[in-house]
Amino acid sequence: MKTNNKFILSEALPTDLSISTPLTFAFIGENLVLTKNKKKNDRWDILGGKLRTGETWIQGLKREALEEAGVVIDHISVVGYLNTSPVTISFVQEVKKEWQKYKTLEREHFSRKWAKKALLDRGDDHQLADIFTYVLSYWDKQKYDYSFEYVEGSTPLDNIQNTGSMVFVRTSSKKFLIVRDFDENFFSLPGGGCDMNEDGKECAVREVREEAQVEVKNIFLIGTVIVKISKNGQVFSVSTQQRYLADAAEVPGFVVNPDSFDERRFETVERKEVPFESLCEEVKLLRNKTGETTLYSLKRMFGV
Repeated sequence: MKTNNKFILSEALPTDLSISTPLTFAFIGENLVLTKNKKKNDRWDILGGKLRTGETWIQGLKREALEEAGVVIDHISVVGYLNTSPVTISFVQEVKKEWQKYKTLEREHFSRKWAKKALLDRGDDHQLADIFTYVLSYWDKQKYDYSFEYVEGSTPLDNIQNTGSMVFVRTSSKKFLIVRDFDENFFSLPGGGCDMNEDGKECAVREVREEAQVEVKNIFLIGTVIVKISKNGQVFSVSTQQRYLADAAEVPGFVVNPDSFDERRFETVERKEVPFESLCEEVKLLRNKTGETTLYSLKRMFGV
């Protein structure tokens, strides 16, 4: 993908634009899907590629997204163009679990922060990262509507892409572990974004290990938050975030910046134990309706 030409901001394409390589910033919820191309020195790329004979550029873009990342995209909006490349944003409607790698080494979805970092590391004079900054400003101007529905129960909603898992980690003293990231002044429950090929439980176990430096046992799915992004009554994106309860096998000392430090995987700098009654006060993410409902489920189901 060439990005050495000037990006033109426009929500409509010139009628005489000779299109050969449409591109898209494809989102699962607010997470950006990126891939590593076999021919691009392992750098992260947005989705898109060359058209085939007889394809419209929308058809070609959807085919490339399916081939490169195993995702079905829709709700495609033009935000500008680069020479012969329309630049768009789109929303993932389905993630193919049985996707076969064709052109791609890896596929992943990143939060805004980590997507920006991945694009800055590309070595293209930050052009794609700068375009992504504009894409985010375009997103914010759309004033999408967000809805959050909590569904209690231990059955995952497998037909919807899970983007993250959050874990209530209970210690032997019946308190709960919370952690603080290096760039935040508030505490969170251990948890984070799931890899695209990872289920919610695997994500939960990994995130607790990485953020709290604890192994867990007796892990149980408490419930799922369904997140919908819509505009003018039309739903653009549906994703989930799972909530788990687990017991800490043991709680060893917390080491800041361990030897295997990786700022994406090991970004926490503080861990502490708090009683259940203090969770809402201590954890910012629990100070909303779905957070309160999750706490109620936890208390009612397990008597914590």
